Amino acid sequence: MYKTLFCLFLGLGAQGLSQSKHDYVWVTGYGNFTGHFGGTQIDFNQGEPQFTHFELPHQFGFNMPCSISDENGHLQFYTNGCKIVNASHEIIENGEVFCSGYFQSIECDEPIYGYDAYQNMLILPRPGHRGQYVYFHPCLNEVDKTQVFYAEIDMNANNGRGKVIEKQQLLRDTALSQGAFAPVRHGNGRDWWIILPREHHNIFDFYLLTPDSILGPFTRDMDDFASSMYGYTGWNTVVSPDGKLFARVTLTWLGNLRFNRIFLYDLDRCAGTLSNPRVITVLDPNAYASWAAISPNSRYMYFQMGQTKLYQFDLQAPDIEASRVLVGEYDGFTTPQGFSGQFHAMALAPNGKIYMCTTSGTYYYHTIHAPDEPGLACDFRQHDLELPTVAQNMMPLYPNFRLYDVPNALCDTLGINSPEFEGVNIDTECTFKLSPNPANNRVSISTRDPFTAARLRVFNAAGQKVYEYDLIEGTFSHVFYVDAWAPGVYWVSIEPSCSGRWTGKLIVGE
Repeated sequence: MYKTLFCLFLGLGAQGLSQSKHDYVWVTGYGNFTGHFGGTQIDFNQGEPQFTHFELPHQFGFNMPCSISDENGHLQFYTNGCKIVNASHEIIENGEVFCSGYFQSIECDEPIYGYDAYQNMLILPRPGHRGQYVYFHPCLNEVDKTQVFYAEIDMNANNGRGKVIEKQQLLRDTALSQGAFAPVRHGNGRDWWIILPREHHNIFDFYLLTPDSILGPFTRDMDDFASSMYGYTGWNTVVSPDGKLFARVTLTWLGNLRFNRIFLYDLDRCAGTLSNPRVITVLDPNAYASWAAISPNSRYMYFQMGQTKLYQFDLQAPDIEASRVLVGEYDGFTTPQGFSGQFHAMALAPNGKIYMCTTSGTYYYHTIHAPDEPGLACDFRQHDLELPTVAQNMMPLYPNFRLYDVPNALCDTLGINSPEFEGVNIDTECTFKLSPNPANNRVSISTRDPFTAARLRVFNAAGQKVYEYDLIEGTFSHVFYVDAWAPGVYWVSIEPSCSGRWTGKLIVGE
């Protein structure tokens, strides 16, 4: 009990002012030229964005902006897939060449571009390790196959200047869809799910980032006739800010017919599963690189279609597809240099607004000022936010860093329901040990103090009970067998326990 209280007070003392502001500074830009070129730092710490213009490192340009701040909103580093650069705009130690091979030289040796990424570069804080981050990124090899790699960065190293401690670590070797990564916090309030869709199929690989490992893939096959009857490519994915809904935008060519489909699924952040599939179909001969974003209150989905129209859908409507309202149409704006202001990617910012970049890379963002409001009250304004420099035609990818545990859920065992405990591993009052873990045959659960009269239950990732046993009072261990269980994540529950209920995670392998 005293150990637990000490850990809690230590966490509060170290992070009492923590606000989970990992997405509060965006970094974008385009090449090292005069005029509207160079780097732009967009800072949301004051609410409305504040801009800083800076000189980009040599041969550095963005395709997709990708940056991370610490929990207090101070920029840590940014990357273009070729180099990792700290807040002082210095390449950090070991911070180059993340995907060796032919395409690395093509993507990274040009002076104004970065690695060709389409919503598939992502940085997450390593749970339980303040100042450490994991960077997920694509890798194109010689046979035009996109793999997924990751690197580990320690910004505590070199007196805060940072160091890449591991890189070119293979995460997935199978085909990756465009617009791939979808991050969301696990229901325990600490770990992170990374959802990777497969190209041409509604099959999704879930990976779980924990304090000491990356688990997975846990494959969720949502393919059926309706979703796979036409060939299609995926564009973007999005998780609602409340973590309850996952959406994927796809594009299908069928002869001269083009149409977008938006696949919607309910998301279980504890189990890492999808359910209740729905599909919205939008027919339009000009359908192309469409994009979706979801309002802060998770009610309204915004969908730009064909780079010229912006629709709003009410996700709480009985018929979501029929709730579509046109809230904006491209007004024909171009910059004095002749570059188009057509619609493209969107991102929800910390100030509650949704920003949209343009297709050809201009120095303007479009803005949805009140995305929680219905219809035209959402206040969409075109070329509304002028940047100091040109921004490329992509937006940064961030999860909702202010989303924590799922209260009263089976996986809610850490008490992490606010920023105060972010990055801190919290002990429970009870000490139970699962061994081995991961396991594939025999599992022992043991305790330092003898069992009291309690019931042991084990649930699979879908929440189904797969094992139950009344522990024998006065004993110190119990053995059960998992050799016939499907590989995956299981949750072991003991109730009652000294803290009411104890829950632990068990990994069953092949």
